[in-house]
Amino acid sequence: MDEPLSSLDAGLRMDMRREIQNIHRMTGTGIIYVTHDQQEALAMADKIVVMNRGRIEQIGTPQEIYKKPETEFVARFVGKANLVKGKWEKDRFIVECGENKMVWEGGPISEVFRKKNLCPIRPEQFIIEKKETASRQE
Repeated sequence: MDEPLSSLDAGLRMDMRREIQNIHRMTGTGIIYVTHDQQEALAMADKIVVMNRGRIEQIGTPQEIYKKPETEFVARFVGKANLVKGKWEKDRFIVECGENKMVWEGGPISEVFRKKNLCPIRPEQFIIEKKETASRQE
């Protein structure tokens, strides 16, 4: 199927997405589904092949593609990861911000990111907190 839902409005698109999934379950056959809509691919696929300029960048389950991108293109294209610059020390990623340090436990990550001292961080992984400072009395 080559972008079968691309010209449909949002409501009909959701209905047709469910219908395609039902047909897939009922027939048990494989479906190759081409889309540029990352959310559609993540929601519908058992396996995803991410291509860039006619070349395969990564093959994996939706969770693997989203949580463990193997290239910068996949990190940016699927779910819009932030590529944070820092320094890898074993499985820890360290970002220095003036006098402060932020440390992420990176776990298994593509060597592509380690070599470039980058870490793909998804928006939901950031937590912004207000730092309380001691008030000064005069």
